[in-house]
Order: sequence, then structure tokens, then C-alpha cells
Amino acid sequence: MGKGRNSVYLAGIECQVTAFDGSPMAVEKANALAVECGQDLDFNVSGVEDWGWSPSYDAVVAIFVQLAPPDLRAKMFNWMGLSVARKPM
Repeated sequence: MGKGRNSVYLAGIECQVTAFDGSPMAVEKANALAVECGQDLDFNVSGVEDWGWSPSYDAVVAIFVQLAPPDLRAKMFNWMGLSVARKPM
């Protein structure tokens, strides 16, 4: 999540946003930006490997995934796929 620019942008276009970062300082900065922009988001301190991945999201947005090592990146793609709620057709 970093400083929250993308999360705050998505909230600004009426997305319900849940975001996480392993750095408490990053979460604090993201929250300050959200307050400044009048946006309400669910920010969490968590590493990618500790996040409670569950099938409860319409979409998962990941920025800078290419910086993760290949083995972790493969795990992340799997976790993200498991987190997108499947809707009956």
C-alpha cells in the first residue's frame, strides 16, 4: 500500500477499499492522506504473507508486485486469486 495514493484514489471513485502494508509508518501516512482527502478506508498493518487472504473481494489491486522474488510472487498471485469472491453466473 505504501503511502496510500492508489488506495485513496480508489476510495475517491467510490470503491470500498481495504489496504495493508507491513510498515506502521506507511499505514499512518496513508491514513493521514485519506483524512486530508475526506476518504474513509480500512487500513491495516500486515505483511503480504501474514494477510488474512479470504474470498471476500471483488478485485485485488497490487502495485510493485514485480519487486517480489519469483517464488513469493507466485504465492501472491495464488493468494490474490483465492481472495476474489466468485459470483454465480
